[in-house]
Amino acid sequence: MANKIFALTGPRGSGKAELIKRIKDLGIHYVPIYTTRSNWKDDDPDRELVQEISSQDYTKRTFLAKFTYHGDYYGIQKEDLLTAVRDHAVSVTMLEENGAKQLRRFLRQNFFTIFIMADYVSIVEHLLQRHCTNDEIKDLLQYDETNHLFNGWKNADFVIKNIHDPAVSLAQLLSIMGLSQPLPPEKFRAIAK
Repeated sequence: MANKIFALTGPRGSGKAELIKRIKDLGIHYVPIYTTRSNWKDDDPDRELVQEISSQDYTKRTFLAKFTYHGDYYGIQKEDLLTAVRDHAVSVTMLEENGAKQLRRFLRQNFFTIFIMADYVSIVEHLLQRHCTNDEIKDLLQYDETNHLFNGWKNADFVIKNIHDPAVSLAQLLSIMGLSQPLPPEKFRAIAK
């Protein structure tokens, strides 16, 4: 079986970072993202998943996927992807849809996208938990709407609706990644009674 990379996509505040943190806590390999972004909030959950580099350093590195978000550059290094495909049965990363399109060309059968869908209420709640101001939330939602980030589910291989308990979304994610197993028939029948 070929090693696989799963990229979580979706609008900001949909819960991608939280799901990836939980996946990493289970020991699943994470392919890092690099960015020129420097204006982080202290409690931004993306901050620990994204490695900040200078614009000059960004231009010197070899990326297989490059994209922008809110004027900042992001990318996944070629070396990190090759290591993931060579050394890990399953890896996860976080991408914007344009970055996912670029990786699909290189990785083909080894690459899958999972769109994390959330309604506006859930997104606003997530952004409020990150201490975003009303103006910041309005700006993020407007940017994502203008750039059609809420429609990414149309091009995704899988969709997870993340509006309730994050543990349910995590269970769905593990199942999509092939990291769950059906119960033996006797245990299944006992639960189903």
